[in-house]
Amino acid sequence: MKLSDIGEDHLIGEIHRRCPPEWKADFSDDVAILAGAKGPLMVVSVDNLVEGVHFRTTTSSAKDIGYKSLAVNLSDLAAKGAKPRACFLSLALPPDLAVDWFYDFVAEFIELAKNSKCPLRGGDSSRSASGIFISVTIIGEQRLDRMKRRAQAQIGDVIAVTGTLGDSAAGLALLEQSPLSSKNRGDQARAHLIARHRRPTPRLREGSWLAKQSSVQAMMDLSDGLWTDLPRMTKASRLGALIRVDDLPLSEELLLEFGDKAQRWAVGGGEDYELLLTVKSASFPDLRRRFLAQFPEQRLTAIGEMYKANTGKMNAGGDGSDGIDWQSSVELSGLSVYSHFKKPVHR
Repeated sequence: MKLSDIGEDHLIGEIHRRCPPEWKADFSDDVAILAGAKGPLMVVSVDNLVEGVHFRTTTSSAKDIGYKSLAVNLSDLAAKGAKPRACFLSLALPPDLAVDWFYDFVAEFIELAKNSKCPLRGGDSSRSASGIFISVTIIGEQRLDRMKRRAQAQIGDVIAVTGTLGDSAAGLALLEQSPLSSKNRGDQARAHLIARHRRPTPRLREGSWLAKQSSVQAMMDLSDGLWTDLPRMTKASRLGALIRVDDLPLSEELLLEFGDKAQRWAVGGGEDYELLLTVKSASFPDLRRRFLAQFPEQRLTAIGEMYKANTGKMNAGGDGSDGIDWQSSVELSGLSVYSHFKKPVHR
């Protein structure tokens, strides 16, 4: 048996199973939550980016990769409404890498760190036998009463997302069809989708605001896509979910470029780094009104609801999708879904 036969979630589950009970290890979130003697909780996240897996130097510039390396970690803090405190950068680089590439990478990483008030406090460096390897550790703070875990969703909660879905994966598809330099991004719609892939916006302000709302129950960011990430929330909360695919928020650019295929990108595509949350049903209309007043350039869209597990129509798609009812007027069979350690999985 190979790792490609079991996938990421099984691998993480096996690591968790081997941890001693006294560690009280909880791998149900993308962050570790550590309690100190007093004061706020410490929120810690680690992300790796590997050349040829997470990025390609032929489709993204060094500046884009430097920005994104930190942005995806900041998104983990955003999902807990946490305030950034520090980050650590470790690099394994091939000796024949152009020095200018390294300079551009570091400059953009530090620029985002400054703008996010997340100072770089250290890291490590090493020679790579082949390709570029990036590892970022980030630390934030959050109060216990504002911590929104994946496992906190309740029966009847409205499932909602910020922003629009599918843009990043569609942008990557455009890049892989026809690699574009940073100076040649095509027309306006293509440029928008590609930019959403190269430079995702971590929803730090939105996450901080949502974490303060008592009606928000659970929250996470969408890194691997709705099809893959939502089941992680339902499993952690031991609930089922109904998703109205026709209600998924889509950008004008995605619709213009992909037409009736746009919803498939929204369901299966990853790396949007929007926030997925559940909200008390009676409170959602008021929460949405106040959210839009606070962030007029944003969207907050209801896309479904949580229900008791093992009831209603169950989806037998596998890879964690069991227990979710995907109600759609669009055919979802053959959906391309990203899975770590595997080639794209078609559902």
